[in-house]
Amino acid sequence: MHDEKLLDESIVSYTSNNEAHKINVDNDHATLMIDGDVLGQFVVTINLNYKSKDYSRDVTITVEEAPNIESLTIAEVMAMQDGQEATVEGIYVRFAANVQGIYLVDETGILTVEYVSLNIGDYKVGEKMIFKGTIQKSFAIEEVYEGHNVLINAELLYHDNMTHEWDKSIVAGEQTISNLNSNPSIDMIGKIYKVRGEILNYNAGYYSNMRIVDPEDGSFMSLYCSNASQLSWLMEYNETVQDFYLYIRDSKTGSSLRIEILEIIKA
Repeated sequence: MHDEKLLDESIVSYTSNNEAHKINVDNDHATLMIDGDVLGQFVVTINLNYKSKDYSRDVTITVEEAPNIESLTIAEVMAMQDGQEATVEGIYVRFAANVQGIYLVDETGILTVEYVSLNIGDYKVGEKMIFKGTIQKSFAIEEVYEGHNVLINAELLYHDNMTHEWDKSIVAGEQTISNLNSNPSIDMIGKIYKVRGEILNYNAGYYSNMRIVDPEDGSFMSLYCSNASQLSWLMEYNETVQDFYLYIRDSKTGSSLRIEILEIIKA
């Protein structure tokens, strides 16, 4: 039996044995709301009714106090010297293309974190994370751009298994794809912009990528990746016009920008 048919014929419900940790259900989507001030174990019971038969499963969850780890802001990390050690805290917003790393955001900026050994699939976008690593100046363009810091050889010290909104006050403003394409500037590098465009899966047989297309003039830019499969999370938006947050990662020469979508803005 197909999973979709099984789900259509089933009734699923959830209960928590602790009122502090609630389960909100909206359009068949359940969200567990954990009160971080209420520590200890609690049990979530998953109930399934299928063809008048009842099934249940208990899941025990432990809420622990976050460790007291002294950390820097991203702005402070960005001001450090090449080779220095740093510990930084932020929200995981998206994995980084073509490197073994992620983008970390706080209220002061965005940082590329390249880790040594981490299965990023075990973690979810929105988690609060603390990393310790080494500062490396990257993305420099000779006589054009001095580059900016990334955290390399990073070790994950803590993650909270929760989902947080990242601070949108660091967004530099709005941009059009047409302007980013025709008037790139090194001043844009390292910034996040709100952009509107069509997301398009481009496939030339031997090569694939995800593009963003300006809905006004049809100009387009390719997202930075090795191939479209690296950005599979965008496929559900293929051939649709969306608002999104676009990160200007770097530029190879200063005349074109390497860009990545961090988040689709939900209506």
